[in-house]
Parts: sequence; C-alpha cells; structure tokens
Amino acid sequence: MPPFDYQLLLLRLLPETVLVVGALAILFLDLGTVRDRTPGARSSLATFLGILTLVLAIGALRFQSADGSVYRGMLVLTGFTRIAKGLLAILAIATLCIGRPARFTTHIGEYVALLLMATVGLFLLAGTEELLTAFIALELTSLSLYLLTGFNKQSILSAEAALKYFLFGSVAAAFTLFGISLVFGLSGSTSFSEISATLRTQPMSRLLIVALVLTAIGFAFKMAAAPLHLWAPDAYQGAPIPSAALIAAKFSACTP
Repeated sequence: MPPFDYQLLLLRLLPETVLVVGALAILFLDLGTVRDRTPGARSSLATFLGILTLVLAIGALRFQSADGSVYRGMLVLTGFTRIAKGLLAILAIATLCIGRPARFTTHIGEYVALLLMATVGLFLLAGTEELLTAFIALELTSLSLYLLTGFNKQSILSAEAALKYFLFGSVAAAFTLFGISLVFGLSGSTSFSEISATLRTQPMSRLLIVALVLTAIGFAFKMAAAPLHLWAPDAYQGAPIPSAALIAAKFSACTP
C-alpha cells in the first residue's frame, strides 16, 4: 500500500484550513486584544476579519488547480466542487453583511467563529464522495447552527428554537447513522461509487430499502423536506437574522 501523501491532503484542505485558522484568530483576538472596546467596534472588526477570511478561502481555491480525490473519494476536487465552495463562501459573506452580531449578542468573536466553522462543514460536504465524511461534515455544520440559533440570550424564542432544532437534529442524526451502518453492511463500503457499483449487482432487498429510508430521513430533516420540516418555522422565527440566513444557505447546499 503506498504511503499516505499528507502534502496532497493539506493542499486539498487548504480552503478549510484557512477558515479554521481565521476562526481561531478571530476568537482569540476578540477575547483578548479588543475585549475592552465597544460592542459596535468589536462587531465591525470581527465582521471584517470574517469576510477577509472567507475571501482568502476563495483565493485558496485557485491554488487547487489539479483535479482528483484523496483516500477513495473522502476528499474530491473538481471544477464543480470549487464552484460550489466559492458560492458557499459568498453566501457566508452575505450572511455576515446582513446584520451586526452586536445587535443580539455580546459574544461577537464566538458568533463569527461558529459561522466560519459551519462554512467549513459545508465545504467538506461539497467536496466528498464518501458517506461517513458527508455525515461528519453535515453534523459539524448542524452543531454550529444549533448554537447560532440560540445565540440571542435575551430572547426566549431563540432559546426555544435552538432546543427544538437540537433535539430534532440529534434524533435525525441517529436515524442517519443507523442507516449508514446498514448500507455499509450490505455494500462493504461507504464510498458513493463503490456503493453504487455493489448495489447494481444485488437485488433490492427489504433491509436495503430500510437502510435507504433511514438515511434519507436524516438528510431530509437537514433540508427541512416535508413532512420533516415542522421544526423549521420555530428556528426561523427565533434565530437571529444572520443565523436564519445561514440555515437557509445550508438547505440549498444539502439539496441535490
């Protein structure tokens, strides 16, 4: 078995690395250097640094000129994935421009950092052909959105929306993970291409139907597809405006 190419992995994860480093830098800067400034000044600085980080992540996509995949499709780089990641970064920039976090929270650095981490999950989701990686990326985004939904501590509706979102999301994640385990047991792989090749040679069994239904339930919840969309009105009503916008952006990314 050939040795794992960590340099290639780092190149494939360059935009995501930029976002993570930017999120940590904003978090430490807000908690340390600019903690004594006014909320408006902290909000403007964090928003500017967040937008700058996203612009740098878009620029990092241009350094990924070679197409290919790493570790059986766990990370995939094509022209389509670069376009998808660029659009997701633009949506995140628009989210930061919609409203200043100082209007609904004093934890400004944490808010912008979580927004960037949610974008990291969307980037990974857009650039994978592996079922478990897609699940982990989607849950990284979802965990960030649970917190972003309830960030307005002065609003009871925000706390209620975050709690409902978290509870329903946890149950949906359990359905998805159980379905993935069944799919792996039937196909012997979590790669989309290998699963497709294996299932084409096998008859459609009842267990396979159950596995696909369980997996689809989890992803349908994330997309707020009927009839698993009943939590969405509460989340949109209670979440801060930028958080609601990011949830909508996540739905568009999850939709095939």
